[in-house]
Amino acid sequence: MKRTLKDVILEFLTIVEYSDDKEKFIAEFEQLNQIEAFTNVFQTLPEDVQEKIKKSKPEEIGQYIPKDAYQQELTKVTSIAFGEQIKDTLPILTPAQKEKVIQLVAGLQEEEQQTQNNPSE
Repeated sequence: MKRTLKDVILEFLTIVEYSDDKEKFIAEFEQLNQIEAFTNVFQTLPEDVQEKIKKSKPEEIGQYIPKDAYQQELTKVTSIAFGEQIKDTLPILTPAQKEKVIQLVAGLQEEEQQTQNNPSE
C-alpha cells in the first residue's frame, strides 16, 4: 500500500528527531508546495485566462486550472522540495539516521516503481 505524503514526512521527521510540532511542519510544507504548484501552472496559462483568474473569487479559480496539470505540478514540486529538505538535513544526521533516511528513500522509490508497474493501485 502506498504511503501518503503526510506519512512519509512524518516518518522523516521522526528519523531526524524533529522536536517541534510535526503536524504544523507538514501542514506548512504542503501549503507552500500547493502555492508553488498553483503559481507554476498559473504562469503557463494564456494571458486572458490569467486575467480571469485574477478577477475571480477563490472558489471559482478551480474552473480555470486543469486538475491534471496542477496535480502533476504539485507532485513535481513536492518531490523537489522533499529532496531539498533531505539534502539540507543530511550533513547534521548521525550515521544511523542517514541509513534510515536512505532506507526511507529506497522504499519510496520501490513504491513508485510498483505504482508504475501496476497503475490500477
